[in-house]
Amino acid sequence: FCEPVNQLPNLYHGQKYFGDILSEAYLEEVLFKRLAIKYDLKRMNLERILKSKQFFEEIKDILDEFSYLLGVACSSLNKITNPELMVISGRVVDSSSYIFNRIVDFIEQSVRDVPFLKAEIRKGKLAKRASLQGTIALALQVIFESRTAISKKTF
Repeated sequence: FCEPVNQLPNLYHGQKYFGDILSEAYLEEVLFKRLAIKYDLKRMNLERILKSKQFFEEIKDILDEFSYLLGVACSSLNKITNPELMVISGRVVDSSSYIFNRIVDFIEQSVRDVPFLKAEIRKGKLAKRASLQGTIALALQVIFESRTAISKKTF
């Protein structure tokens, strides 16, 4: 997909897997290393750094690399599964409209000439509630599908 040493000078340091580079903890580590030279970051965390306009110009190149890799991953999934809807969420995306918009732009460019319907791309809204609400929804689906299957068998 790219020559990682040249195109990802801030994020790629010999990692073997996408997930090693795209973890929130690794992004936070890279951003802190960059900013700790000039700033006191005692009260900062990943979300605050990403939301802060003060740091944007200094970390934009790192965000571009991160967005590019997420865009590659999402674009590949989009081309393979051809979904009607893609929901992108997580701590990083929730904290940075810039990253979300860059991912969307990359996906749209990469599927421009692909002959299928383009997926609608949305930012997730459930945030930290997604796991719990998804689990509840899945449990309810299983319960009600089971009852439907049982009632169909009895008739």
